[in-house]
Amino acid sequence: MKQLVSGISAILFCLTSANLFAVSIYECVDEAGNRTFQERCPPGTTLAGEKKFYTGTGVAEGAAPDVAVTLYLVPDCDACDVVRNVLSDYGARFTEKNIENNVELQTELMEKSGGGATLSVPTVIVGEKVIVGFNKQGLTSTLEEAGFRKAGSGEASKPVETPAPAVTAEPTPPAETGTP
Repeated sequence: MKQLVSGISAILFCLTSANLFAVSIYECVDEAGNRTFQERCPPGTTLAGEKKFYTGTGVAEGAAPDVAVTLYLVPDCDACDVVRNVLSDYGARFTEKNIENNVELQTELMEKSGGGATLSVPTVIVGEKVIVGFNKQGLTSTLEEAGFRKAGSGEASKPVETPAPAVTAEPTPPAETGTP
C-alpha cells in the first residue's frame, strides 16, 4: 500500500511541477536608449524590466529559436507598441532601435529595408526578412516560419487591438559643423 501511495504521489508531483518551469527575459537599456530583451543584461546596460514566461515544459523545450530580431521604432508610436507586444507574445528576444534623431540608425534602417528615401516605423527584421509598417499577419507568419510559437492558445479571448497607422518620417539631416 505504501508503494502505491508513493507511486501516485510521484506521478502527481510530475504532473503539477510541469507548470512551474519559467523563463525570465530581461529588458536592458544601453546609454543611447536602445532596448534589448535578453536572458541577462550585458555590460554597459541597465535593467529596465523583467518578464517571466511559463513554458509548462522544461526550459530546453521552451527555448526560443536563435534568430536575430530587430525592431526599429520611435517613441509614442502605438503601432510600435503593438508590434513589441506581438514579439513578446511569441517569446522573441529582440533588439529595439530608436531611430528618432539618430542619423546612423536611420541610415542603417534605410539600407536594410531596401534603400527607400523615407523611413517607416515600425520595421521589424526577423533573420533576413523585413516587415515594414504594421502587418500583424505578415509578422506572425514570419515569426512562425522562423520557429517562434505564440505562448498559450487563448488568442481569441484577447481584445482586438487597432494600432495607429505606421509613422513615416524623412531622415534627419546631419548637424552642421559651423565651419565655412
